[in-house]
Amino acid sequence: MKRVSLRTLRPGKISPVPFMFYGTFVFLLSCSFILALKLPVMFPWGGPDEPMHISLVKYIATYWEWPSWDSYKLLRYINGQSYSTGSSIVYWIHAVFLKLTGHNRFGAVLLFTVLLGFLWTIYRRNKDAGLFGLSLITPQCIFIFSYVNGDTGTIIVAFFLGVASACYLSAPEKKHYFYFFMLSSAACMTGKFHVWAVGFVVFAAIAIVNIRYIVRLPVRHIVTAGMTSLLIASWWPVTSYFANDGDMLGFTAQKKAMAVFGDPAYKLTTFDLDAFPFKVFLTLLMKSFYGVWGWMRCYLPDPVYVAAFLLVAVQIILLLIQMKRRAALLIALMIFNVLLVVIYSTGYDFQPQGRYLFPSYFILIGFSVSSMAFHRNQESGKTVNDISRIVSIVLIALNIFAILVLGKSYILPDVNHVKRVVVAPLKTAQENTSGQRHSDNDLIIYCRELLKRNPRHVDAMLNLGFVYNRRGEYEKAYDYLMDAHSKIDLYSLPSAALNIHLGYSLQKQSQFMPALRHYLEGLRLNPDYGGDVYCHVALLLGNQGMRDDCLYWSALAKEKSYLFCACSSS
Repeated sequence: MKRVSLRTLRPGKISPVPFMFYGTFVFLLSCSFILALKLPVMFPWGGPDEPMHISLVKYIATYWEWPSWDSYKLLRYINGQSYSTGSSIVYWIHAVFLKLTGHNRFGAVLLFTVLLGFLWTIYRRNKDAGLFGLSLITPQCIFIFSYVNGDTGTIIVAFFLGVASACYLSAPEKKHYFYFFMLSSAACMTGKFHVWAVGFVVFAAIAIVNIRYIVRLPVRHIVTAGMTSLLIASWWPVTSYFANDGDMLGFTAQKKAMAVFGDPAYKLTTFDLDAFPFKVFLTLLMKSFYGVWGWMRCYLPDPVYVAAFLLVAVQIILLLIQMKRRAALLIALMIFNVLLVVIYSTGYDFQPQGRYLFPSYFILIGFSVSSMAFHRNQESGKTVNDISRIVSIVLIALNIFAILVLGKSYILPDVNHVKRVVVAPLKTAQENTSGQRHSDNDLIIYCRELLKRNPRHVDAMLNLGFVYNRRGEYEKAYDYLMDAHSKIDLYSLPSAALNIHLGYSLQKQSQFMPALRHYLEGLRLNPDYGGDVYCHVALLLGNQGMRDDCLYWSALAKEKSYLFCACSSS
């Protein structure tokens, strides 16, 4: 190995690229670990998804099979959906590492490490390409890789499809690039549904461009690559066939789950195309694409979004200059992905979440870094390269600033509050001591303040409902509890507590049958509740003239050894 003398290194010749790359690499990896360890599973600022993801992962880790669409062991949205009817093989990865480590989020951090590791490989080949790829990892992406969800798998398969596409376009005569491209395209079927269409468009476009090379391949290579790809792509249809009663894609099972488990009063927020709020939609889509956490609550100052948009726009323009003939494909891909999100928001639910753009975005990143590092057929010129390098460094600095602002302003304060105040255990809520009244008032003031900041703050609604029930203000309790019921997919412990408290407030307002339904749902979710709940069920059944059922539940109440209420014939 050639030795380098320090005297040959002139101060003006030292590049900032290595320092920026290595420092950012360590920073991003550290952030993913810190967030994975610090984020509460039940987000104090309103995020209902992860408990449902964890529910699916725990089921797989326990039974080593994909759950049926009608499984009662899964948490669900209020509209009855669970993630069992959708596809992503990443849940199996989460389940394996949950079994091995006992930690829910280790799989997500591992996948992020894989993504960074591949960018490291790119960097070793071409420093500008590695820095370019690292600069395009947004704060939103860090958040996605810090908790249990299916988007992590979507990002990985999209990135590798981008890399494979660039390789195959640059050297279509090489057989191993053909295999890489076919297998990466098939892997899109193992991700979530919103990568399927994007992956198919990329596959079709590149296959058509290279069709003359494909037909020249030996038949054995075409058959081998085709059969292997079909084997990978068939994972979800085969799994879905057995788990969803013959429904190959899971769409019918999803509708059945909504009909069986959903709340009929729940309404989705959809818009007709002529009334669609495009300005609001695009604004929220772009902001959340870059960095909006906590279910559209944790926002950055507007100048940060403007600066990020301008810097990314410059990067994309420079990329298109470098790509030349392939620019049209990349532009069309981004437009197609935005249209998919619009169709979803008009036909199903208004969700302008930027993470739905990640399929085409990470295909774009993979395509660009692969082209720059391995298969750049033409030089872009020193000026373009220097501008790209400067923009990458500035964008990385802005991303680090945005992550620190989001983390310090929202994550850490809320983590501290959720441990001290916000999530009140059921036993604490049921206690009524002389010294409790002052703490109730403090909790009410605090929770109302949280709701001013975020009207979707589910934990604040739950706590206000619990407190008002304890204070005998049952109508107020019911209003807050029903707001919580309409905005979350019921978590395991809070869902049981929520139903019990809803039943209690309804019972006190003489709405006996709705109260009975909520009591029974709460006991289904957590059969270990005390005998006082069984006693309330017995009393309600007795009031409805169901004497035998009343006596049965009275016996259960006695067995639970809390409160025992004998049912009279009345």
